[in-house]
Amino acid sequence: MLDVHPPHHAVHAWRDFFIHIATIVIGLCIAVGIEQTVEFFHHRHQLHKAEEALHDEGVTNRSIVDVGLSRIDTARQAIQANMAELDPEAPPNPAKTPRLVPYTSDTYIFMVSDSAWLSMRDSDLLPLVPPEVAHRYWKLDYTHHLIVDDNENIGRQREVVESLLHLHKDLATLSPTQREALFLAFSRLDQALVEMRVRLTIFRAVNDLAMSGKTLDADGFNTLTK
Repeated sequence: MLDVHPPHHAVHAWRDFFIHIATIVIGLCIAVGIEQTVEFFHHRHQLHKAEEALHDEGVTNRSIVDVGLSRIDTARQAIQANMAELDPEAPPNPAKTPRLVPYTSDTYIFMVSDSAWLSMRDSDLLPLVPPEVAHRYWKLDYTHHLIVDDNENIGRQREVVESLLHLHKDLATLSPTQREALFLAFSRLDQALVEMRVRLTIFRAVNDLAMSGKTLDADGFNTLTK
């Protein structure tokens, strides 16, 4: 007699199906793992480039600050000479024709840059940045905004001085009131330059610390920015 057995095709079919599914899953896991590994090293490379850009920007900003401090000192010397010429409390000298020292060009201060930090901050690299690095460049960015505000103030005070000089081109004909108004305008411009000099000095200190890998503590930063 012949033994009759039921066919085993269904069993083999299910086994092949699960093997096929397992192969696909393993393949996907390997592909995702490779992709994430490549992406990780790509981001590390981008982060390295971004850190180099931050350092290069810091070097450039150091030079910009040094030039700015020099220009401010030159402008203030000229402005203070003009204030001495216009001092309403100084004894009048009819024999002397008032003359002002040129001052305008040195009141235009080149702005420091924060483009490298903004590029890093606004990219998907920020989660990879060590917290201490982000903290020190946040302080630098905050100081940068203070410098921008001070520069706008210098522009406003310079416009006041220039408008008064435009109205009174002949200084010999200035009335005491007009002379005092111009004196005060120069004084406000001088004060704006003093404030800018302080900000630039703070920025240079924070910038140098950031470039050296050091972080200014909260107390030190608050003391500098007061």
